[in-house]
Amino acid sequence: MIKEMINNGLERIGYKVIRLRKYLLDMGDHQLLRLGTRKGFDYEEAVKFLLRLDVGLETPMREASIPEKSLHYLERFFSSYFPSDKPIIALHIGNFVGISLVWAADYFKRIHQDSLVVSIDPNLTHRGISDPLKAVVKLTNYYHLQKNILFLVGYSLEKTVGLDTGEGMAFENTLENLTLLSKGRYDVAFVDGHHQAAYVSKELGHLFHLLKEGGIVVMDDVDEFWQARTGLKDVYDKVDEEKFVKEQTDGRVGILRKR
Repeated sequence: MIKEMINNGLERIGYKVIRLRKYLLDMGDHQLLRLGTRKGFDYEEAVKFLLRLDVGLETPMREASIPEKSLHYLERFFSSYFPSDKPIIALHIGNFVGISLVWAADYFKRIHQDSLVVSIDPNLTHRGISDPLKAVVKLTNYYHLQKNILFLVGYSLEKTVGLDTGEGMAFENTLENLTLLSKGRYDVAFVDGHHQAAYVSKELGHLFHLLKEGGIVVMDDVDEFWQARTGLKDVYDKVDEEKFVKEQTDGRVGILRKR
């Protein structure tokens, strides 16, 4: 199974692979987790759960997460694109507090119980939230998705000067390492980590080799706000058309398809 193959391969070269059953909970968390629902992911419920954990303020939490309406937009696209009887294997670059990651794992689990999302994130302080992985893992447990997410603590490419706070060790070049282990195995990849245009363009180059033929890339923040700051929208608008086809966008997320 791909999960064990990635687990074993990356652990051999020293990656920190989070095993949820071993992740310790703080005092009081057990009571919160007992409230977890088996009815499926709910956006507002997820936000409220994170606020009860007191991990950060609501406004930056919402601003830095893919909004609910864009997740519904993606659901409509996925529902007509992916088969309903096979496991979906996904990549998710950039977690923050885990809202889009947990949504994706829940959605793909509804397609097939053996679906898997491989998460890549260096677990840096962001928007005033330190050790965000702790909140992400608790949200994963809350929705009973422990078997459907594999957490890799690392950078998708190289470390970026100015972003590495020195709070922990995170490996570099995770996409390149995954290519050695699981080339051409992924149905979809979410790109929501680094926002510099050149960095994201390089990520797309690696994702081309990781995705299956016809695989999907979801880029977040392909809007005018980030275009003015980093040129991120241009990465989507001017994508290499020999490798990817622009499918559609709602103005926040953009969907690409590998040729």
